[in-house]
Amino acid sequence: MTEQNAPKGEPYGQAVACLHSCPSLPAAVVIHPDHVLWPHSSDGLTPDGFQLLEQASAVLSALRAQQLPVTLVVPASSAQLVRSCLDSNNMAAQFTTVVDFEDDTQQQPPQQQQQQLGRPAQPRVSSAWAAAAASLKSQLGCPWQQMLFFSADPLGVREASRLGMAAAKVPVATGLDVASLRAGLQVYESKLESDRGY
Repeated sequence: MTEQNAPKGEPYGQAVACLHSCPSLPAAVVIHPDHVLWPHSSDGLTPDGFQLLEQASAVLSALRAQQLPVTLVVPASSAQLVRSCLDSNNMAAQFTTVVDFEDDTQQQPPQQQQQQLGRPAQPRVSSAWAAAAASLKSQLGCPWQQMLFFSADPLGVREASRLGMAAAKVPVATGLDVASLRAGLQVYESKLESDRGY
């Protein structure tokens, strides 16, 4: 075990076992933390009383024990607050980096407009996600196809998938627990097999 302060107990042990059983681990794990690492949106954080969900903390410790880079992707409007909470609670070192993105969903034309114009709606990556993903790729030094993305937001999962990441939706009720980790690793393995043409 590489971390002295890693939580002991069942969720941590299960997460480590889950990672050990995976034939191919991602080069990096990317997390949109709202309802995944903490039980609310990032704009509701306060440095006092800030803490991670218990199972999410165990999963993060297991990822670090495997020396997997973990990066947060947060809305630009709450990025400074997230960084402040992590710094003031000595948690900043748990994450490789914090990447922020602008919310540009209001700028995108609705799919109905494209269909009314006689063109089929083409899936596309929003400019905000494309910019955040380019920053991720640059900072982590690995292609999107080698990243595993966790989010409770269906839009975030869809955008990450369009970029080529393996993306897993985390249930809001539980956050990132061992079952979510296992499901995400299965998505990653399935995507690897699909990319190889199996």
